[in-house]
This record gives sequence, structure tokens and C-alpha cells, in this order.
Amino acid sequence: MPAARVRKPRIMTTALFNILPFFGVVLIGWIAATRGVLTAQGLAGLNGFVFNVSLPPLLFLVMQKAPASAGEALWYSLAYGAVTLPLYFFALYLGRSLFKLGSGDRVVYAHLAVNGNTGFLGIPLALAVLGEEGVLPTVLILTFDIIFVMSLTTILLEQSRESEGIGQALKRAFLNPIILGVAGGLLWGVIGIGMFDTPLPEPITRTLEILGSAAAPAALFAVGATLGFNRLDRRIGEIGSLSLIKLIIHPVFVGLALAYIAPQTPDMWIAAALLTAAMPSSNNAVLFASVYNTYEVRASATVLVSTAISLITYTYFTTLVTPLAATP
Repeated sequence: MPAARVRKPRIMTTALFNILPFFGVVLIGWIAATRGVLTAQGLAGLNGFVFNVSLPPLLFLVMQKAPASAGEALWYSLAYGAVTLPLYFFALYLGRSLFKLGSGDRVVYAHLAVNGNTGFLGIPLALAVLGEEGVLPTVLILTFDIIFVMSLTTILLEQSRESEGIGQALKRAFLNPIILGVAGGLLWGVIGIGMFDTPLPEPITRTLEILGSAAAPAALFAVGATLGFNRLDRRIGEIGSLSLIKLIIHPVFVGLALAYIAPQTPDMWIAAALLTAAMPSSNNAVLFASVYNTYEVRASATVLVSTAISLITYTYFTTLVTPLAATP
């Protein structure tokens, strides 16, 4: 028993030391923003580079190696969606009934509750904690979030101000650079590699690798800089409830859903799902709030607070999934 007691703190310390450098880059980004080293315009350019130029090549290279079994990915995504979408609608209800939020405010509240910072924070941390094998299941969740969660948020926000509808929101989702990178990689893997056994030419592969390798450090720095430009809000009840749902309830229920809906899921994929669901609230919620002029200050505060708390909660979940990730 004493050995068992010693082992868990050691695993947690190791996990913390592995994660701290990545949050260190986030901290440097925060310092750069708060000290005026980086301007808001500079951050916009950096975000554009990560989202439009660097992440899509990385996802293309990962997805071209995706396993041929679509059934595994389908059940995995269904299990994640079976938790995420009901939790989204529960957060909508909570925002209206408990916090008396208006139509636009409660949509952003619900988005903050279930949409994690997967693209900018989750993928770099998946690479660090789980290795390249952990990126594919992380990308599947990111794809689900973009197609379903972000589209749902867009549709509901558009309805709240009675402008464009479902068709435009879905078009924007499917033309998202992340989705194009994922779809392009899958298509090349099935046709180019699967059917014709023709990998990408080496110069093209190397170019994509160089671009993709910039995604992790740039994205982490951008997360910190975004937090530096955000503002705090003292509505503890709303921010606290969102942090609780996103950082604890969401990952726990995703783990339970995988156990019951997709029991054949590989251990590495379970580990990736738990860690991805444990991501803090996403920066894109702040973008939604800004574009639709609703819930802006509280969205910024939630992203800031949940990111700070996630250093502790993410470290804990990392200690839980370490044995899974080590399973051959």
C-alpha cells in the first residue's frame, strides 16, 4: 500500500512537469499581450496564420494515415456527441432558468460549456502527452465540434438576431480551413494511398511538415496572448458553473459514454477523448460574442478562468489516462 500511495503523486508530478512547458508558452503569450509587445492586430495575424495556414497541413498529414475502419470513428464520434449535444442544451436551459440570460447570451454560455480549445491547445497537448497516435482521435472530436457545435451556435445566434439561417451557417462550417485539411487528408489517404498506393511527393510532404510544425508553438502563444487581451468579470456563479461543466462534468460523462456506447474503443482513443473533453473553454466563444455583440466580457472571463484552472484539472486527467496511453 505505501508504494501505491507514492506512485500516484509521482505520476502526477511527471504529468505536471510534462505539461508545464506548454502552459509556459501560454504564459509568455499572455505577458507579450499585457506588456504591449504584441498588438491586437498582430494577434489577429497570428491567429489567422495558425488557423488558416499551419493547422490544416498538420491535420492533412495526420488524417491521410487514418485507419480504414470508419465504424470505429463513427461510434467514437457518436459517444462524444451523445454527451456534448445534450450538455449543450442543458446549458441553454441553465442559462435561461438559473441566470436569466437573454437569447444571445445563453447561446454563448452553452457554447462555452462544451466547446474546448482543441485546435489551439488540445492538439499541441495531445502530441506532447499521447504522441502522434493521440492526434487522430483528437482531430475527430475537433471535426465534430466544428460541424455540429459551432454550426449549432451560429444558427441559434443568427436566429436570435433574425438574420441569415441554417444554409449559410453550414456552408461556413464546411468551408472551415480545419475541415478542409481533415477532408483533404482523408481523401488522399483513401484514393491516393489506399487505391493507387501513391504517397505525396517528398517536397510537398516536407513543405506540409514544416508548416504543420509551426502550429503547436504558435497556437499556444496565441492562446496566452488572447487571454492577455481578455477582461475579467465578477459574475462568479456563471463563470464557476461553466468551468465546472467544461473541465469536470464534460470529460467524466464522455468517459462514461465511451464505456457504454463504444466499449471497443482503443485505449489510446479513450485517453484522447478524456483529455480533449477536459480542454478549457474555447477562444472562438469570445469571437462569437464579439461578432454578435453578446456576452462579451463574461465569455472572455470564462476563457481566462477555465484556462488557469485547467492546469490543475488537465494534469489530474493526464494522470488518469497515462496507463491507457501506455497500453499497447
